[in-house]
Amino acid sequence: MATKRWVFASVALVVVILVGVAMLAVAVAARVFAQTYSAFGSDLPALTALTIDLSRAGIPWLGAMSATVVLGYAIVRQPTWVPAVSDVVLAFAVLGLAFALLAFVEPIVLCGNYWPAWPAR
Repeated sequence: MATKRWVFASVALVVVILVGVAMLAVAVAARVFAQTYSAFGSDLPALTALTIDLSRAGIPWLGAMSATVVLGYAIVRQPTWVPAVSDVVLAFAVLGLAFALLAFVEPIVLCGNYWPAWPAR
């Protein structure tokens, strides 16, 4: 039983690290895109502004901490739930990344550049 708990704890640790890296990417991207888009001088689309505001409020970090708490609770209370809880936590992280990607690309799409060409070498 101790080996099984150790394996589940290792899986949970990997998931926590992945979610933390994903939320760090969202936080950094929000800062970069906010600075880039501020140079445009026009209003941002609502989805992009919402994503930047959520990042300023620390929501990505709250998500990473929540994932850590949920997985820690699963390890302590019911180790057999760790794989299922890990799947759910990773699914939420992927949805958050997809939402952020959509929000950051939306201003570019509104400019009419739907599919940019590859840069010349």
